[in-house]
Amino acid sequence: AAELSERKAFVDSVLSGIPPWKEVLKELSNRLPKYAVLSDLKAEANGFEINGQIAADVKNREEALSGIISSLEGGMFKSVTLLNAKMGEGTNSKTEFNIKCSF
Repeated sequence: AAELSERKAFVDSVLSGIPPWKEVLKELSNRLPKYAVLSDLKAEANGFEINGQIAADVKNREEALSGIISSLEGGMFKSVTLLNAKMGEGTNSKTEFNIKCSF
């Protein structure tokens, strides 16, 4: 009975235009690579923006950034756009990113 109630609530939220945030966050968590560390998530009506960093021990950061975007594309997220990236110089520098995901 509880599972049926949860499914009904999910369908109702989708039909009402309100994103099912529990499912969105679960999808985000399952799709993000382990080397992506989120620092901020800003909810919007038709999606969200995330800010984060690539873990310091990752060698090829451009490839890692591309991997983050590729891993998010599809499923619940219709559009994934890199808004900004700051690539640090040197082996221990930070690589920051800002990505927008739309439903």
